Amino acid sequence: MDHGSTAKLLLAAVLLLVMTNPGASRHEKAIYDRFEASLTDLVEQRAGESSHLLAVFFGRLTTELAADLDQEMFRYRDYHLFSVMTMGHRVVSLGVLNRVYVSRALQPADVFHGLAEILDQAQVAPPPQQDDELSRLTVGVLELLVSP
Repeated sequence: MDHGSTAKLLLAAVLLLVMTNPGASRHEKAIYDRFEASLTDLVEQRAGESSHLLAVFFGRLTTELAADLDQEMFRYRDYHLFSVMTMGHRVVSLGVLNRVYVSRALQPADVFHGLAEILDQAQVAPPPQQDDELSRLTVGVLELLVSP
C-alpha cells in the first residue's frame, strides 16, 4: 500500500468517526436506560419478583424525575472523533461510531447522590402540601434502595 492510499484510508476513517460521533442526547438516553434497568432490577430484588409491575413503574418514575433535574449533573464533552459524558470527574459514557457505552461502574446510588447535590445547591422549595405523602413514600423507598 503506498502513502497516498494510506492517507486516503486514514482520512476516510477520521471522517467516519466524525460523522458517527453521538451527541449529548444519545449519551443521556443510554445513561438513563441503564439507570432505569438497574433501578428496576434493584427494586425487584428488594421487593420480590411478584412486584415486577411496581418495580418497572418506580424505575420509570424515578428516571423521569432524574432526567428533569440533571441539567448540571452530566457534562457532555465532544472530541470530534469520539465523545464522553462525565459526572463530576468520572467518565460515565463513551460515544464512538454511533454507539454509546455506559460505564458498568455507574450505579443508581451515584445518580441519586448527584441529584441530591443539585437539589442542595439549588435550595429547591419543598413540594406542595398535597404531595407530602407521595414525597415521604418516594424518599423512604429511595433510602431503602440506596442503603447497603
